[in-house]
Amino acid sequence: MKKVCIIGAGVAGMACGIHLQKSGFQTVIYEGGSTPGGLCTGWSRGGYSFNGCMHWLLGAEKGSSFHTMWNEIVDLSQIEFVDHKERVQFEVKSHVEMHGRASDMTDKYGSNIFHFYNKTDDFEKYLLDIAPEDATLIKRWMSCVRGLNKFQEVLPPVIADDSSLWQKIKFWGITMPVRMHQLGFHYLKYRFSGILQGTTHTFAERFKSPFLREAIKNLYEKEMPMNLLCFVQSYADLGVAKYPKGGSEAFAKLLADSYLKSGGTIKYNSKVEKIVVDDGAHKAKGIQLKNGDFSEADYVVSAADWHWTMFDALGERYIPSDLMKYKKIENSDVYYSYCILYLGVKDGMKNHPHFLRFYTEPYSLPDGTQFDKMEVHIYNYDETLAGDDRCTIAVYFQTQNGDYWIDKRANDRGGYEDIKKKFTALAIEKLVSHFGEEFRDKIEVSDLTTPASYHRYTNNYNGSSQGWMPTIGRRSFGKVCGLSNVFLCGHWAIPGGGLPIALKSGRDVARKIKNNAG
Repeated sequence: MKKVCIIGAGVAGMACGIHLQKSGFQTVIYEGGSTPGGLCTGWSRGGYSFNGCMHWLLGAEKGSSFHTMWNEIVDLSQIEFVDHKERVQFEVKSHVEMHGRASDMTDKYGSNIFHFYNKTDDFEKYLLDIAPEDATLIKRWMSCVRGLNKFQEVLPPVIADDSSLWQKIKFWGITMPVRMHQLGFHYLKYRFSGILQGTTHTFAERFKSPFLREAIKNLYEKEMPMNLLCFVQSYADLGVAKYPKGGSEAFAKLLADSYLKSGGTIKYNSKVEKIVVDDGAHKAKGIQLKNGDFSEADYVVSAADWHWTMFDALGERYIPSDLMKYKKIENSDVYYSYCILYLGVKDGMKNHPHFLRFYTEPYSLPDGTQFDKMEVHIYNYDETLAGDDRCTIAVYFQTQNGDYWIDKRANDRGGYEDIKKKFTALAIEKLVSHFGEEFRDKIEVSDLTTPASYHRYTNNYNGSSQGWMPTIGRRSFGKVCGLSNVFLCGHWAIPGGGLPIALKSGRDVARKIKNNAG
C-alpha cells in the first residue's frame, strides 16, 4: 500500500486524504494546530461560538457541480442549511459629490437603504421599482444571471466517482462539448452587451439613477469583476450557496470525521520542518517534523502555505524560475486579511438584518487602513452558536497590512494587546452609535482577531484569507518543478482561493497521484 504524507488538515488536505483513502492509499495528515479545518474554523468564548470563516457553502444543494464534489467526501444531508432572502442590506451615502455639488442619495421613497436580494426575481422587481428609468439595463443584467443558472451543474465539469463507463463517455464526449459551446455563446452575448465585462464600478456608471449608481459601486467592499458578481448571483438564485448551521467549526469537524472513518490518520500539533528530498532521484523521501521525527512517504502533498512550501520546506530548489520573484510577495498580490471583532450579546437581535453595512465618521485600524463604514454580520439565524435569546456578531475590517500585525505581536506583545483593546473600544462605540446606548450593556464577550491570529494558527503568508488575488495574472501555482512525487493543493494553488478551490484542488491532486501510481 502506497503511503502519502499530507501537510495541513485544512479543507484541501482532508478532501485529498478522503479521496486517496477511497483509492487504496494509506494517508497521514500532519497538522501544526490542535484542530482540523485550517482557515475553516471557529472557537468559543464565554458560552458563545464564533464562526471564523464560512458565510455560505457553494454546493449546498443540487444544481452545482460542487454539490457532487462535497457529497463524495461528506454527507451533506447531515447539515441544516439557511437560505437568506437578502444577501446584504447597506446604507448608500446620503450625499455624494456630483457635477460639482452635493446630491442626495435616496431612492424614490426617500430611503438610503439598499437591499441586495438573493433571488433574481426579487432583486429584479426591487430594482425596477426604485429605478424604472434603468429598466432595459436591469432586465439585461438579470437575464444574464438567469442564463448562467443553466450551466452551474457543469461548472467546473465534474462527474461522480461512482459513474459507469458509459456515463463518463457520454458526459465528456457529448454533454460537455455541447454545454461549453452554449456557455461560450452566452458569455459572448453578454460580454458584447456590456454585462460580463468590466467591474462593478464601471458597470455602475451605466445607470441613470444616481441612487442605483452609487449602490452598485458598494455591493462589495472592494471593486469586483462583473463576471464574478453575476456568478455569485446565479449561485444565490439557484439556492446552491447556503449557510450551514454550526458554521465553519462544525463543518470542519464533519469533514475530519469523514476522513477518519475512511481510515486516515490526523496527527495534531505536528509542525512540519521540511520535505526531505533525494536530489539524485528527484523524489521526496518523506517529511521531517520540527521535533526531528522523520516520516517516510511514497508521495508528499502540501496543503499548506505556498510561500512556506516552496521557500522553506523545499528550500527554493524546486520552484519554477518565473516564480522566484515571489520570494518577497507584495501585499497587493495576496488576498487581504482581516481584523474581525467578535461579540457575544445577550439579545437575539431578531429584528435586525443578518448582514449590514452603515456609514460612520472616518476611522482607521492601527495598521493605517482607513474606513468610513462598518460591516456587521449578525448570526441571529443560527441558534447553535449562542441560543435563542443570545447572539454572536462579527464586525469585519479588511486589511492588506498583515505584516504590521505579525511583526507587532512578535516584537511587542504588550503593545499588540494594547492596540487590540483600544481598537475594540473604538469599534464598540461605533456600534453603540448605530444600535443605541442599550447595546453596550448587552455585550458579554468580545474577541478581536488580527492577521497575526491567522498567521499563527494557519501559517498563511501575512495572514491572507484566501491566498493569491485573482488579479495576479497566473492561472496556477500548483506546480513543483523537478519532483515527481510532490504535489500542492489548497487555496494557494489557484488564484482566488476559497473553499471551492480548496475542495477541487484536493480532489484533483488525489487523481494525479492515483494516475501516477498506475
